[in-house]
Amino acid sequence: MEQLREGTLIYVGVDEAGYGPRLGPLCVAFSIFEVAGWRPGAGAPDLWKALSRAICRDLKDTRSGLIAVNDSKRLRLAPKPDARADDARHITHLERGVLAFLASAGVTPQSDQQLLDALTGPPRSSLPWYACDPQPLPRTTTADHLTLMAGGLARACEGAGVRLLKARCRAMDEALFNQRVTRSGNKASVSFAVIAGILRRVWENYAARPDLADGGPRIVVDRQGGRMRYADALTRAVPGAQVRTIEETPLHSRYELVAGDRRMSVLFLVEAESEHLPVALASMIAKLTRETLMLRFNRYWSARIRELKPTAGYATDAGRWLRDAGPH
Repeated sequence: MEQLREGTLIYVGVDEAGYGPRLGPLCVAFSIFEVAGWRPGAGAPDLWKALSRAICRDLKDTRSGLIAVNDSKRLRLAPKPDARADDARHITHLERGVLAFLASAGVTPQSDQQLLDALTGPPRSSLPWYACDPQPLPRTTTADHLTLMAGGLARACEGAGVRLLKARCRAMDEALFNQRVTRSGNKASVSFAVIAGILRRVWENYAARPDLADGGPRIVVDRQGGRMRYADALTRAVPGAQVRTIEETPLHSRYELVAGDRRMSVLFLVEAESEHLPVALASMIAKLTRETLMLRFNRYWSARIRELKPTAGYATDAGRWLRDAGPH
């Protein structure tokens, strides 16, 4: 029986924020971790357990100084009824978690613009409500507190043989999103086109690394909607790779991509952020990017319509915001 080779694992998570709202951008994010000494067949690494000296899942455990890492919907606090357009208290745990992980990778943005530069890069939106003056970071704690949290996380990562290699987000503004939906005919294809670009990037940059454990990079994508079959879409996303379907069920769809000495596995999983930390962090990155842009959106419009209350952009409240803004 062939002996599977132990080695380094490239462990990738992909998630989005903004697929459902009526106002604001669509944000699709990914995080790429390198995990040392992974043995194929051992199952996905439990990075919550590996980094338990510094992170937790439950918000109540943050009182002891741990950093919350979870599905962004579980970490975003409800905005206060009297919240101002620049009130960022609702993103406290999103901001602290993402900034701490970025700092562990040597990225320390000092303003919201530097954060957007680090996560999204070009191209920039041409919409005026995203071109506000930079705001200093962190917004929800002190710089000393963030340094303390980031230092603890860095030590936990080093001790566990875990390293964040990259964290990025594709932020698609309303104009571009609407244009692509009109061209393609549906939102799902627009979102998947971004995911396809991430898959190609991982394939091109990591799949041929000789030090990787057998099987190559592992990518986990949070699955939206009822779609179960992705083989044809993966064939188009990664030209030249043979796509083998491992299993397709209502909860998960798993595939292996092969081309010469390159290997990569892709798992589409319902509620993946609850089982895979890289997906949870991607969820937080996507949500923080969107919330950062929505804070700019609200500052812009509230400066022009003083009585206009801020919005997160989701269906019911977006309707309220559009009605209130309509007369102006």
